[in-house]
Amino acid sequence: MPAQKTEEMARLARKQGRLVLDAVEQMVKEHGGQMTSAGGMLIAAFGEAAQNWWDLSLLGNLQWTEASPSENQHIEVIVMDADDRRMIPCLSVDVTVMSETGDDLGTKRQRMFWSPTAYHYGANWSIPGEGLYDIRVHVGLPEFPRHDKELGRRFTQPVNVLFRGFHLRPGRE
Repeated sequence: MPAQKTEEMARLARKQGRLVLDAVEQMVKEHGGQMTSAGGMLIAAFGEAAQNWWDLSLLGNLQWTEASPSENQHIEVIVMDADDRRMIPCLSVDVTVMSETGDDLGTKRQRMFWSPTAYHYGANWSIPGEGLYDIRVHVGLPEFPRHDKELGRRFTQPVNVLFRGFHLRPGRE
């Protein structure tokens, strides 16, 4: 592909990414989340009330799924390309939650969700109460192929980030 064409495609990707980043920054601000960059990725995380959603049943139909009675928090992680700010799909994203006293509350694989605002990786959690928590995020390597000999060589290592002092408040949608 000619360099001029590659430049134009990269410019359009960055334009699209600016819009995604605007939405993500608003969500992070609204929910008291945090954002950081590592390994060529921009990673945002925040918590909100436990969520309900449409899920695909074993029969291939959408069915409404309610949060379990014990779930009182939904942790969302958004992973973007640090260069163009577009969301990175098809990742394995694991989150570990630790209480302010250092208790490990567990690790969960976050599923990819569609939402009206932005795609994200999320899961419902049970937390003991309102307070400060540490959130560890592990992002595995994307399994999708990458076009472009020059620009496509990215996301070559797993990424780990730690968000400290993350304020969470139990609630249900």
